Amino acid sequence: MEADERLTEGLSTDLRVRIEVRARTQAMFGIRRGVSGLVKTLCLELDGSLPDGDDWYAAALRQLQGAGKGRRPILSADLGAQLLELDLDPSCPNLDLPEEEVLERLKAQLAMARDLVPGFEALMGSLNADFAAGYLFDGRPPDPEFTADHERRQANAARQCAALEQAWARIKGHCDSLGRRVVLFGSFPEGRVRGRSDLDLFLPETGLPDDARRQLWDAIEDLAKKEGVMADVHFADIYDAAFAERIKVIVDGSIRPLRVLVTGEPE
Repeated sequence: MEADERLTEGLSTDLRVRIEVRARTQAMFGIRRGVSGLVKTLCLELDGSLPDGDDWYAAALRQLQGAGKGRRPILSADLGAQLLELDLDPSCPNLDLPEEEVLERLKAQLAMARDLVPGFEALMGSLNADFAAGYLFDGRPPDPEFTADHERRQANAARQCAALEQAWARIKGHCDSLGRRVVLFGSFPEGRVRGRSDLDLFLPETGLPDDARRQLWDAIEDLAKKEGVMADVHFADIYDAAFAERIKVIVDGSIRPLRVLVTGEPE
């Protein structure tokens, strides 16, 4: 971020703060998506289900701090608290914070994220080793809270997956009929569906007139709603060029930038 600060030298304080808030908000958006994707994957791969309420992320962190379906805890309480802190978006309008305070909180979050990387990488390495050696599932009883909700979660996820499949077929058919390309990414194609998962869609075409983009956006959302799901629509025109590089997806078991799905190029 030091380069961003040099670029904003000489600007008014208000304009500099707005630019820096935007840049750091975008950086944290990518980090949050990556971390939440990893948390979802761990819950599903290790325990077979994922919380699906409004507070699903906090509940998922608690699940990983507990015994799940009968395993050693994955996260310490301290790491769980830090990951929860990273998920708080200080630029959220509901918080109504002054932009200077938003900027300071974003700086602190990015610093925390940098500090967490080495420990998180070590955790994943030890987790892989313990899983391969059979040490992860050590015979301890399942977490009662997890057991009580496990079957309901799985049933909700199965229903949501079927609805997402139908919605995607409708949306893809509509976009194809208009000659518009749409790229599907996120939890649905990666097999990480929970009871409230949505469709993540990226439309890489640029230069669309505002009216055409709005009509297409509305049509996609309406088709999704007919199947009882939501569509999170991303148009290339609305985001900066780094969006497809910043957003990470899972392709053939490896983490890749969204660009790989957009271009079809090998990484």
